Amino acid sequence: VDYAPTDFQYGSYPFVWGNTATGVFHNDPIGLGQVAVTDSTGGGNNSKTILKSIGGVMQNHFLDDKLVTTFGLREDKQYVKAGSTPQLLLADGMTLDMNSVNHWALGDYNFKSGKTKTAGAVVRPFRDLSFLRKMDESSGATRFFGNFVRSLQFSLNKSDSFQPANPAVDLFFNSLPMPTGEGKEYGFSFNLFGVLNVRVNHYENVSKNSRQGDAGTMAQRVTRIDLTSTANFLLTTQANRWVTLLNPTWNAQQIADEVAKEIGVSTATQNTMVQDFNAGTISATQDLTSKGTELDIYFNPTRNWTVSANAAQTESTNTNVAQSIQQWINQRMPIWTSIVDPSASTTWTAAQLAAEPQHLWWTHNYGGSQTAQQNYTSFVGFPYTLVVSKQGKSNPQIAKYSAKISTSYRLAGITENPILKNMSVGGSFQWAAPMAINYYGFPPAAGSTIYTALDPNNPIYQKAQYHIGLMASYRTKLFANRIPARFQLNVTDLQYSTTKLLPIDAFPDGTPSAYRIMDPRKFIFTATFDL
Repeated sequence: VDYAPTDFQYGSYPFVWGNTATGVFHNDPIGLGQVAVTDSTGGGNNSKTILKSIGGVMQNHFLDDKLVTTFGLREDKQYVKAGSTPQLLLADGMTLDMNSVNHWALGDYNFKSGKTKTAGAVVRPFRDLSFLRKMDESSGATRFFGNFVRSLQFSLNKSDSFQPANPAVDLFFNSLPMPTGEGKEYGFSFNLFGVLNVRVNHYENVSKNSRQGDAGTMAQRVTRIDLTSTANFLLTTQANRWVTLLNPTWNAQQIADEVAKEIGVSTATQNTMVQDFNAGTISATQDLTSKGTELDIYFNPTRNWTVSANAAQTESTNTNVAQSIQQWINQRMPIWTSIVDPSASTTWTAAQLAAEPQHLWWTHNYGGSQTAQQNYTSFVGFPYTLVVSKQGKSNPQIAKYSAKISTSYRLAGITENPILKNMSVGGSFQWAAPMAINYYGFPPAAGSTIYTALDPNNPIYQKAQYHIGLMASYRTKLFANRIPARFQLNVTDLQYSTTKLLPIDAFPDGTPSAYRIMDPRKFIFTATFDL
């Protein structure tokens, strides 16, 4: 056994090791030094992005602050240039090739620009009306009404935005439009006697040409049947195998040409798609719409007691899912389902030949857990059909209703004890309505146990979730009253005495297929000092 020196310098050191098969010891010189590391944290190629933004905001006060308006404008300019695939290391295998990493493609930058505009107004129309001021100065219900109306304010905001994004293409290499957004919200609020503050707000936001939805994921997944995965069934892999096997005298170009002919995808298209997939630029767009209403309440019945509460109703819908995915499936499906493995007679077992007389690539298991058909059904067919069928419907994966309330009380309100009066206690409660984790499947065909489609109108729901928390804090001064300090103990998820498993996905029959670990109650102690 050799031990590394405790104090070493970079250089060459002997490494002694024994060969257990021969019983001979070897003494090899080993270099000790710094080596550049290239791992999966880097992309397949480098890119350079420059983002320039300029904007301004203007706020106006009219009618003695009864009307306050805000206007904003920003322009974003994005310049993107791709780099060559970096070599990363020099010939010595240890030194980073900085010139390769910092090398960019010739030609101009890919340029995109857009403007973001926002406009809003706050109106307090009744604040200074003399008869309401007199009512506010009276008593009883009259004072309540006067104070309520005087404190009313209404708000309205509208915006449209440009969201800079790197260039991307669909499955047919058409450039995708830049994502944009539109939003509007309106509401009202009032403040009663400085004790009760209530705000109600309704919002509607639309993200157009978004690449962050399910469509973008499906666009990448569907390429993994033909070209961009390491699965054993990959069509290009198997086609290369059988063309090479059946034509042992052909050169690489002849094999590539025949593979392209058989799978119906040109060599140029194959190379471009693999390159775009590795660069993360294959995607698809859809529109995402979210809307909802929020209620916020702040209540301070005394100077020592505060209560805050929030309730929300939220809906999310998907629309305008890109057609390029379905067009690609329609183009590829006839080939996927009909292409025959011509090497079956020499490479398949007798049992496989008997069970699959048509010798179809689509349904044959080339090793691994799935055939091409099974992979498509699980990762593309089911989810994509669901995405399309859910267009315009509320997304049940988003909890439609949620609420939370928290409160704290300073014990100085009920005691003069020198210790207790510096303490505060409180608690919180959060609740979210049940949300879907998947969908039940349509009943399998007679005599079959295989689900072939999911029912978008029959979600599988997770239970409603709630969380309870408690808090206690103590304020004091340390070091001859020179350093204010605060010590606080929080208990989170009081309702969980032990670890729980929360289903987050399910099979088409409703059986949970994946879980999230819910931690048991947690105690958190913090100390804060003001220096």
